[in-house]
Amino acid sequence: YIDRESGIRPSLALDTSGYPHIAYYADLDALTYTYKDEAGWHAETIETLWSGSGWASLALDSNDHPHIAYLDTIQSVLKYAYHDGLHWEITSVDVRLDVEAYHISLALDLADLPHISYVDSPDGILRYARSVGTTWLTETVDSKLGVGGGHTSLAVTPFGERHISYYDENAGDLMYAYLPCAPVHTIEITGTTQAAAGFPSNYTIVHTPITASLPLTVTWDNGTSGVTTAYSWAEPGVYTMTVSAVNPCSEPISATLGGIVVIEPYRIYLPLTLR
Repeated sequence: YIDRESGIRPSLALDTSGYPHIAYYADLDALTYTYKDEAGWHAETIETLWSGSGWASLALDSNDHPHIAYLDTIQSVLKYAYHDGLHWEITSVDVRLDVEAYHISLALDLADLPHISYVDSPDGILRYARSVGTTWLTETVDSKLGVGGGHTSLAVTPFGERHISYYDENAGDLMYAYLPCAPVHTIEITGTTQAAAGFPSNYTIVHTPITASLPLTVTWDNGTSGVTTAYSWAEPGVYTMTVSAVNPCSEPISATLGGIVVIEPYRIYLPLTLR
């Protein structure tokens, strides 16, 4: 055995070396993560919920770091926890009043971003959530599952397509939902058009639609990547920057921000005082 007389609702994933990782509830209320390596089994408590066990789903990212979606049964909040290699980070996903997220299924895309399907019970509503920057987008997939419906299973393809299988209690049917890849249509650079030579200025892109499928690959003409970057110009002048972006189902698109005026930085000369 791994954990004696415990182990409610386990979720299993294997790392790139073939070692098992498991998320489960110990003693009904402690969300626990355990894994095996060459030294044996290791376990730690992520959060003690004190209100009976909920649901949990585990996935490993490209660095074999664990990600877990689960229900906080005290606050009735769907939560997401991940380990960044040093410590756990926990965020709330669906914070609407009295969320009862059951039958949770978690999947990661090519950028290691989380996607979650779950049933909002007792209403029997199948919902889907995904991470966009520091926020979460949630949407209803099917609102007529009935009491006892759900049992969701989620998969995300390399092309950003999302697939969910689930059970419709009202009809007594196994169901399948397909969320196609949504292309990115436009991007825009936001940031200052006045800067001081030798000092960095931050710039960010905003894309539409916000529901475009991830991952979004962003490349700036200063050689950096990501939705946010910093530019610094050594000499005063007027400059232009360009950024390009592409997601799994769109052609590369670009945006330009021109008229960036870079001036000499202010210098303050204090009087010399002799004592």
